[in-house]
Amino acid sequence: MRWTTGKSKGLLIGRLLAVALAFTLVAAACGGDDSDDEPAVADSTGGDTPAETTAPPPTTSEGIQTDGFESLGEVTLEVLAESGDEATLERATELFSQRYPNVSFNVTLRAFDDYMQIAPGIIQSDDPPDLAHGNQGYTIDGLLVSAGLIIPLDDYAEVYGWEEAFGSGTLDQYRFNDEGTDFGKGRLWGISAVAEFVGVYYNKEKLAAIGGELPDTFEEFEALLALAADAGELPIQLGNGEGWPALHVYGMVQAAYRPASEIRDWVFGEPGSTVLTDTERQAANTFVAWKDAGYFTEGVNGVGWDDSVAQFINGEGVFLIGGNWNTAVLEEGMGDNVGYFAMPVGPSGIVGGTAALALPWHITAKAEHPDLAAAFIALMMSEDFAAELAAVGRVPARESSVTPSGLLADVAAGAAAVIADEGVTLYADWTTDTMFNTLTAKTQELLGGQITGEQFLEDVQADWEAFFAG
Repeated sequence: MRWTTGKSKGLLIGRLLAVALAFTLVAAACGGDDSDDEPAVADSTGGDTPAETTAPPPTTSEGIQTDGFESLGEVTLEVLAESGDEATLERATELFSQRYPNVSFNVTLRAFDDYMQIAPGIIQSDDPPDLAHGNQGYTIDGLLVSAGLIIPLDDYAEVYGWEEAFGSGTLDQYRFNDEGTDFGKGRLWGISAVAEFVGVYYNKEKLAAIGGELPDTFEEFEALLALAADAGELPIQLGNGEGWPALHVYGMVQAAYRPASEIRDWVFGEPGSTVLTDTERQAANTFVAWKDAGYFTEGVNGVGWDDSVAQFINGEGVFLIGGNWNTAVLEEGMGDNVGYFAMPVGPSGIVGGTAALALPWHITAKAEHPDLAAAFIALMMSEDFAAELAAVGRVPARESSVTPSGLLADVAAGAAAVIADEGVTLYADWTTDTMFNTLTAKTQELLGGQITGEQFLEDVQADWEAFFAG
């Protein structure tokens, strides 16, 4: 297997979230009925002896080959991926090649910021990969669908039981109409087995040193920020050089004040939705107040996220608000000194926060062996592989036989709290094809003191209205 890495930043970069997570179905995704689980995937992790290469390859009633890929002879799957999945792919490709020694992989990795810039161009080139990550929403997946660069996965989902395993509503975040103009509806174009939640990491020794305890409410969390500042500690470690990290912090404040259902409606483009509400203004004003009080890293817009995480590991900051994809590197760097909790309940009355499934896997339209590519995806979606995901610090979006331990147990508990309160708010940048650029620019201006909280909300809403008016 060959691995090609781009300009690596060492850490998995965050996501900005997509379409409808129906919460009862999300809960099922984290522990549903797997009685109809995909039988072919179990073989992918080392099941029965492979069939003779002279035997006809097994196919389903849909004409999809699910096994017997020895018949292809020597074949290489080209994979283009965001670098945060490196450990996952190392294990998945090893397991698949054990089952099919004739299949090798050429994996190209790029850090998130680079990946989102280069992936569409590579996928539409004359020599695209067989498998590639996308990103929910209009900016990436809508483009790939509208240009005919990826194939729908509905038949594969039926064959491998993905609807039953993950829930149809949960998978809506990977749906588009064939024109790529209606997000959350239509055919299924991608899938991932990883759940991602934004929450609060904390330095246990520093929290104890300032006399603090884990908060039960958002008000208590704010009191801890003031307590840390009074003690001469940095309350929240935040590097916003890329523009998106502050969106995660703002999203958690937003969820504390505003009902999650309203936020989801706005993300989905429900007519009449707006961020110009009293509760959203409270969130924006609180975020600005934290900035004015010095609760964030000095020179926040000049510090990269990876550097910020490294500083937190080195003891700079009591809290770090970020996604659970940071779990492995934080636990490696801090050991038992790092903990995690969901942002506690605020005026909204529920435990809310940003969450979704991870970047989708797509099969490109020019893939020479799409059934083989789908079988590899099916291995990563399988119940058996959920334990492998947990082993590399990822949160499986389906039930696993492995009980989380250490920091991952804290993360799982935090995710369960958000799910139980139906508090998932989704990622705001999925909303329009320009919202990512708008949000990253405007949060930097907000943290730089160039605009007020009201102007921030007006500019964001103007992007929303311009898109949905068209």
